[in-house]
Amino acid sequence: MKKNVLQLLTLIFVTAILCSAQTPINEWQGIKPLHSTRNDVEKLFGKPMKGETHLYDTPEVRVSVYYNKGTCKENKSNSFDVPRGTVFSFLVSFKTSFNVREIIDKSSQPFEKVADPKMEGQFQYFSQDGSVRIATEISSDNNIEGVRYIIYSPTKADDYLRCSSLKH
Repeated sequence: MKKNVLQLLTLIFVTAILCSAQTPINEWQGIKPLHSTRNDVEKLFGKPMKGETHLYDTPEVRVSVYYNKGTCKENKSNSFDVPRGTVFSFLVSFKTSFNVREIIDKSSQPFEKVADPKMEGQFQYFSQDGSVRIATEISSDNNIEGVRYIIYSPTKADDYLRCSSLKH
């Protein structure tokens, strides 16, 4: 019973946040690569897990956030000219799996499905603009393609933030 309630809550949570027509595809819980900061993340999730600098844990998800290390002038190895502590990309790992169709069918963008050549029953979905990658796995008990994690990255619309040496 408790597992079913948790699955239902996770499904409602994910559907409301990820599938909203008003939410850009590469945004989750208001966190958007190259636009959100560490402060924004910590307002949502609190401080990172003990001994970690970028891992946040909630009852429903574990979030790994990768922060930019400074502007192009501060750090020559950066790809984007945003301040230190700005979210570069992040991975959301779900503690309770849900059907990938909940996202794909309601997305404003098409996704390309690619089978993992090394792992039978595992797939990756790539958004058309490359900003979202969804990893899935076919469950052995009910044959549903469940979401394992989602990675959110910058979009092509953010190219204006690229360091000048990397602009095409």
